[in-house]
Amino acid sequence: MLGASVCYASMSALVKTGLGAVSVMGVVFWRSLVVMLVSGALLRAEGEGLRPGNVPWLALRCVAGFTAMSLFFTSIGLVDLGTANTLTYTSPIVTVVLAALILKERLHRRSLPLVALGFVGVLLIVRPGAVEVEPGTLMALAAGVLAAFSYIAVRRLRSHDTPPRIVFWFAAVSVVLSGAWYGWRGEFAALTWPDLAVLLGVGLFASGGQLLMTWSYRVEEAQVVGPFSYFTVVCSVALGWLGWGERPGVWSLVGTLCVVLSGALLSGVAKAKAPPEESG
Repeated sequence: MLGASVCYASMSALVKTGLGAVSVMGVVFWRSLVVMLVSGALLRAEGEGLRPGNVPWLALRCVAGFTAMSLFFTSIGLVDLGTANTLTYTSPIVTVVLAALILKERLHRRSLPLVALGFVGVLLIVRPGAVEVEPGTLMALAAGVLAAFSYIAVRRLRSHDTPPRIVFWFAAVSVVLSGAWYGWRGEFAALTWPDLAVLLGVGLFASGGQLLMTWSYRVEEAQVVGPFSYFTVVCSVALGWLGWGERPGVWSLVGTLCVVLSGALLSGVAKAKAPPEESG
């Protein structure tokens, strides 16, 4: 899980690097293309078919995930890397609430104060009224909420589709949606070899993070490895500081700590053992 966290943080850093020369839809396209090829190869190796078992919920997962990923990548170009990742990582906190409302899962009493702590952390980072709220922070927060909807869809798909098939269709739909805009803008012709190397790196780190996360949940209980997924936030803050000199303020650091503690502790009390599906 620590390796997966490093992969996801590195993917975010490469996205921030690539956005100077490639549009958000271009980054989404190449990232999704690599993931689609990797997940397709896994499906073929395991002898599984592509036919989805539950089309409506899979469609929700794909559309919500694609929109969340697009908003997250856009926010990376507008705010600090650590801030974008922290606000997007509110998705597990929102998922706890949505699972109780939509899936009728029992909300553990110990989860309520942790959910509240997570939302306090968001308020400390965004600080509405105290400072001007940046569009990038709202986009990252919206990405976290939409990612939570995609996680809910993944939970409903557990009895219908395997993880590689869900990942494949999410990537395939993202390739089609982003590729339509990407090709219409004529950006394929403007792509340079250094740009392509960065974009392929985004896809490879995303694939590596997905595989390492899946393996971690296979060999250990979710309540053990789940909290370590928040190491992504720590790595993102460090990479933002090293790569772009981004230094979050005191309130942002306190808010980040609240979100990380909330999400990590929620992983320990969660009853569901299935791993979450990554959005970015």
